[in-house]
Amino acid sequence: MRFRPALCLAGLVVLGGCVPNTHPMPATDPGPGRSSYLLPGYGEAQGRQKSPGLLEWDREYKARYRQRGLTDRQAAAEEVVLGLRALERGQNSEAMRHFNLGWLSDPESAAPYHGFALVLAARGSPPQEVLTQFEAARGRAGATPEILISEARYLDGIGRRREAFDLLIDGLAESPRAHNLARMLETLSIEAGDPVGVCRWGTRAIQNGDDQPSTADFMATACGTTE
Repeated sequence: MRFRPALCLAGLVVLGGCVPNTHPMPATDPGPGRSSYLLPGYGEAQGRQKSPGLLEWDREYKARYRQRGLTDRQAAAEEVVLGLRALERGQNSEAMRHFNLGWLSDPESAAPYHGFALVLAARGSPPQEVLTQFEAARGRAGATPEILISEARYLDGIGRRREAFDLLIDGLAESPRAHNLARMLETLSIEAGDPVGVCRWGTRAIQNGDDQPSTADFMATACGTTE
C-alpha cells in the first residue's frame, strides 16, 4: 500500500496574506548531498551549519513577518498551510521549504515536524527518518490527534498495522475523546477484516462524535448502534 499523507492540521488558518518564500538559492548552502533547504530543520540534526549571510537572511525574514503583526506561532501556522498546499500539488521540495520556514519561525511548534514527516513519507524516505519526525511532532506544543492519525496511516502503509493500532489505542487511553482516533481504529479494523474491531471502534467513534465513514449502515445493523 502506498502511503497517502493526511493533508490537514487542525486549527491552522491563513492569517492575512503570505510570507514571501524568498530563500537564497540553495546553491549558496555548501555541503555534499541534498541542500539543507530540502532537509528537516535545515539539516541541523545532520550537522549542517548556515553561513553568516544565511543567518542574516533568517533574521530579516523574521523581521518581515513581525512587521506584518504576526507572532512566531502565527507565522509558523501560515507557512505550514502553504506547505500542505504544496504537498497536495505534489511539490515536495516546495513543501519542505515552507515547513522549514515554519520551523524557523517556531521550532517548538508541532506542525512543522508533522509536515517534515509527511514530506519524508511522500519521498519514500527510510521509515526511521519519517517516524523520528512524527515522534518529534507528538512531543511538541500544539500536537493534535491528526498527527497520530497520520502516523498510524503511515505505519499501516508500510506493513506495521499492529504498531498503528497500538499507537492509536495509547492515544485514546491518554485522551479518551480525541477526535477521530476511534474512527481510524475502525478503519484499520475494516482493512484487517475484523468485524469485532469494526463494531468496537465504530461504536466508540459514534460515542466520541467522530466523523463517520461509510460503515454507518453496517454499524446500525451488525452492531446494533445508530448515529
